Amino acid sequence: MSNVNEFEFIGRFAKDPTSTTTANQSTACFITIAVEKSIKDRNTSERKTIVAWIPLVIFRENTARYVMGNLRKGDLIFANGSVRSRKAVDENGQEYSEPSFRVNIINRLHQAQANRTTNDGYTSNNNHQDLPPNY
Repeated sequence: MSNVNEFEFIGRFAKDPTSTTTANQSTACFITIAVEKSIKDRNTSERKTIVAWIPLVIFRENTARYVMGNLRKGDLIFANGSVRSRKAVDENGQEYSEPSFRVNIINRLHQAQANRTTNDGYTSNNNHQDLPPNY
């Protein structure tokens, strides 16, 4: 990583991706991934797994199209991008900032199921890693 404002995650899709059209007629794709971390409990010496749910957003048109057409819940993915701060307002009217993880590159590392039909009607039954080009 060459920039301190970059992230790299490896995780599983928590649910199928969703998309929306923005005000300037571009596509925004929203995904949530589950990232696991294994820790050792100091008191019992047992290994425990902690899961973090990370929301990601994709504004790149080709990348969003790839994600919507090919990636599904359970797929193991690698995501790289930048972190931005966005302002939001809670239910009490208080303004706060929260991080926004914007994806630049996403690759499928492992498909959740061996056989399934993609959005374009083709059946994918390959068992090799399906790594798309970096958009």
